Amino acid sequence: MSRKTIFPYAQLFESIPIGLYRRTPEGKLVDVNPALVTASGWPDRESLLALDNVKDLYAEADDLHQLHDLMARDGVVRQFETKLRRHHEPPLWVEINAVAVRDEQGQVVCYEGAITPIVERKQMELELRRSEQRLRAIMNALDRDVRAAVAEIAAKRKVEVGIQLIWRKPPTHFDAELVDAVENAARSLGYSNRRITSGAGHDACNLNSRIPTAMVFVPCKDGISHNELEDATQADCAAGANVLLHTMLALTGVAS
Repeated sequence: MSRKTIFPYAQLFESIPIGLYRRTPEGKLVDVNPALVTASGWPDRESLLALDNVKDLYAEADDLHQLHDLMARDGVVRQFETKLRRHHEPPLWVEINAVAVRDEQGQVVCYEGAITPIVERKQMELELRRSEQRLRAIMNALDRDVRAAVAEIAAKRKVEVGIQLIWRKPPTHFDAELVDAVENAARSLGYSNRRITSGAGHDACNLNSRIPTAMVFVPCKDGISHNELEDATQADCAAGANVLLHTMLALTGVAS
């Protein structure tokens, strides 16, 4: 391979805003890029490479063992979430994608991977859990109050009343990677966007139990939805379709 061919890849390694690394099978870091140095909080590349073993970077030893087991079994790891220790800073939630590099005899010579911070995703998951807890507390209180009121009325009227819960739908969480992809597509197209919670029973909620799923919503006039008065402009519908298209292109690797 000529120097002209190598240079663009070396430049990409240095400039890409995703943490990249190469390490030996024994756990010694061979190379890291500036993005990983910044994310890990170490003062410079040399300090990070001076670590005896990558195990010093993992906040949870069990996660490292699980990562090794997956790599040994599959030779590749995708979307592995863990916490990394940082230099004089709190641990950082990251997603790891890595692959084993083998020689002509099939022996592993090194591991190469990408480390992406997912702090915003984890914060969103935490907020969703808290929201679920608040909603669950409200629904439980409502159930308790209704039963108490019915029992009081039944006692006054000297009748027997039975209450049976026949349906209760817990919140559905869509696939985090797909939700991120939709959001990134909207941002790349310059559309204003936000993550929302919908109370409607969309078909996507049922699909989500079988396959990774996400949804794209567009604004409706006066905020009216799931009603015969629902009305969305042609421009907003086109924008939603455009977001869907670019999300699919990004997920298939056709476009970034």
